[in-house]
Amino acid sequence: MVIQSRGSSSGTRAHVPERDSSKGGEPNVQQQKRRPPSRDNARYLHSAALRRLSKTSQWRRALETLDTLIKEGFKPHQKDFSCVLKAMANCGQYADAMALLDRMRTVDGIMPDVICYMHAIAACGEAGAHDWALVLLGDLKEHGEPDVQVYNAAIAACAKASACINAAATQGSQWKSALHLLREMKKAEPPLPLHRPAYNAMLKALAGAGQWGPAIGLLTEMCEDKGAPDPDNFSLSIAMDACTIGNRPDLALRLFDDARGAEGWLPAESVDIVCYGTALKACAVLSTREAAISGRHRKEGERGGAAAGEGVEVELGEGGQRAKDLLLEMTAGPKRLQPNAIAYSCAISALGAAGSCSEIERVREQMATAGVSLTPAGYTSLIAAYAQASAWNSAVAALAEMQALGLKANVICYTSAIDACARAGQYIPALGLLQDMIQRGIAPNQMTFGAAIRACAESHQWQVALQLLSDMETGATTALESIPELFESAAETASEAHQPAASEPPVVSSAAAASQDNAKEGEGAHALPTSTSTHRAAVTMAKPLTPAKDRNPVPPGAVFRPIKPDLVCYSAALNACSRVSEWGHTLALLETAKAAGVKMSVRVMSTIIAACARDGQGATARGLLEDMPEMGLTPTLFCYMNALRACAAEGLQWDADDLIGSMEAKGIAVDKERLTAAVAQAP
Repeated sequence: MVIQSRGSSSGTRAHVPERDSSKGGEPNVQQQKRRPPSRDNARYLHSAALRRLSKTSQWRRALETLDTLIKEGFKPHQKDFSCVLKAMANCGQYADAMALLDRMRTVDGIMPDVICYMHAIAACGEAGAHDWALVLLGDLKEHGEPDVQVYNAAIAACAKASACINAAATQGSQWKSALHLLREMKKAEPPLPLHRPAYNAMLKALAGAGQWGPAIGLLTEMCEDKGAPDPDNFSLSIAMDACTIGNRPDLALRLFDDARGAEGWLPAESVDIVCYGTALKACAVLSTREAAISGRHRKEGERGGAAAGEGVEVELGEGGQRAKDLLLEMTAGPKRLQPNAIAYSCAISALGAAGSCSEIERVREQMATAGVSLTPAGYTSLIAAYAQASAWNSAVAALAEMQALGLKANVICYTSAIDACARAGQYIPALGLLQDMIQRGIAPNQMTFGAAIRACAESHQWQVALQLLSDMETGATTALESIPELFESAAETASEAHQPAASEPPVVSSAAAASQDNAKEGEGAHALPTSTSTHRAAVTMAKPLTPAKDRNPVPPGAVFRPIKPDLVCYSAALNACSRVSEWGHTLALLETAKAAGVKMSVRVMSTIIAACARDGQGATARGLLEDMPEMGLTPTLFCYMNALRACAAEGLQWDADDLIGSMEAKGIAVDKERLTAAVAQAP
């Protein structure tokens, strides 16, 4: 028989499969697969759809497909259920996954296998419900033997829960559960093979809880134990992250150095960019800690009047210097790695905490040369770095640059910029930024208002500080209504103080200049100087960032969600009042805070008592000192000495024996000779 091919008019003979005489003349199955009957074909299509949906997050469609398969009279298999469970695991639907497991046993009469349990446990891990993952693991132990993949999924669930925001609510039990599971794998009979993913998941659980000690021990076990897998770059990075989160960045950097050393287990040429990024993150934390200890941060005015980043060289410290060296090592090392945006952001954070704006500008120039652009998170780090370096003008300019490039600023960006203004005592730009974020629809939080109130306190604007505190609770913007007049006055003052030449261009960094080239003219984009030396330019940058013609006036009444002031806000307002000797408002505000349920801290009370000593408010200082035990606070030696100075300045008598007895009763170490001499000097 001659068979013509479809679409061909010639008589070319088509291929006909050979017949197998041993099977009754039927075509050979190996040569041409038989087409399944229609019912089998429907079963095949349903299974294929389930396999396809298991790779997505469309768990509802997968469940509907499973129900359709059952309604058409097909008996479901374990693989069908595992596909649905896998789709649920992809989006963390752990409650539905557990319900489906129960349905398998009670309704469909199918016992879930290890793979089904693994996907259900993975769903719990994706949702951060590590406790339910452990429940499922225990249920599997009663019906069968969990394998390596199930244990890995359970450990990963503990690791993910350990990194959640609410991990502290469970008192850090996640990493302990993960460690117990890892030890259980080693003690199993026969012992389960320990793979690197299980160890890395365990390290991740320890890192989420900041448990740097067990993390280092586990990394050491991977290096020395023959039964444990060898660590890799990811293992080192997670262990370093555990040290950094646990506030031991020095140990993180030591791990990094030891692993790459002459006797280290990781060749220098195999270190990847992830490890370098984690090391730079440790440098940022180390630099911040060094700055907090040494009190390196100062206002720009205390640097001889020069603006930050303009030829002002500061000591970088270990954290800042290591960040600078690591960037150089990445680009000039054996692998010549190109730092990414995350690595550059961490380096900028470290240099900002070190107080060096000039080094930040050098890093930004390197980024411009390498063609690396900052992400929104990178700009957040940049603004915070300028704030830590007390460079308020550069911080505001970075915020303007971010928005000119079309990146959306969030509340953290604005809060960091306002904090930079507060550090420099620039309350007018701080209020302008607060107004701008409200009009852009970005809701301020307690930290935002706390920074704005602190800016007013630094500028001795106690009335504005109290008004901001009141506006927080009402959602009004009364304190911001006079901003246009304040900007005009500041601009006039700056214009009279500085008259630059008509041809003098603003000083702009190369990175900001590149950003300006990308911004189109006529779209309301502002000039973006990031290293200006004139106060006039700084005030110009700090003006509200939206063009005046596009701005709507601040509507009366509530324009944002009312916020309850916290300790930070009250302490800043108390500081604003006590700085200008407004003791009536200070004491009234203190009573308001107590009535609102805000517990004062020893530091806040100590600052107020120190202000009493400065102004000679002896009675007030002694009253505050006596009120501290009622607030649940124990006065320190510093509080007592300042109260004594205040009484001496006001001419009040204070018996030395009574004072010493009161301090000893509260468990305060007393230098009796020194204190007696100080009391004797008082009138």
